Amino acid sequence: AGANAGLAAVGQPPFVVNRDEGYIGVLVDDLVTKGTNEPYRMFTSRAEYRLSLRSDNADLRLTQRGFDAGVVRPERMAALDMRQSAIEASLAQLRRVKKPVSLWSKHVSFTHGSADSQSKRKRETRIRSAEEILTMPDVDLDLVEKILQEAEFGLMGSEGGEG
Repeated sequence: AGANAGLAAVGQPPFVVNRDEGYIGVLVDDLVTKGTNEPYRMFTSRAEYRLSLRSDNADLRLTQRGFDAGVVRPERMAALDMRQSAIEASLAQLRRVKKPVSLWSKHVSFTHGSADSQSKRKRETRIRSAEEILTMPDVDLDLVEKILQEAEFGLMGSEGGEG
């Protein structure tokens, strides 16, 4: 409200958070379009984007919008730019680190239904990136780093390689 009062005072359009950008957008949209008997209670189950509306990525979702509206300082925007660059560099590194499924499968379960030997040989010769492995259930960055260290490939020092 305060940001929008300031924006209105200088003739700028209001700062509106949409449903896909934050829970406040869900709350306001639900109040306006659906009404409610409990206006101070938000049902997060109504937020179709709830998996991406997390507090750990709020800065990635909203800081640029706040900067464009004039409510975020340039220093904060520069810090966000540095964070985004670090995230992009880390993801690129994870994409470059590629190892055979046989290496990953010592720690990660690859269940595909068929257990015949031809299928197993085909799986073991397949290459997967560290990024792909991180998308699997029960796998986190610590586990990927442990696997790579055990294979004598440190995540920070590896450029991929074949083995």
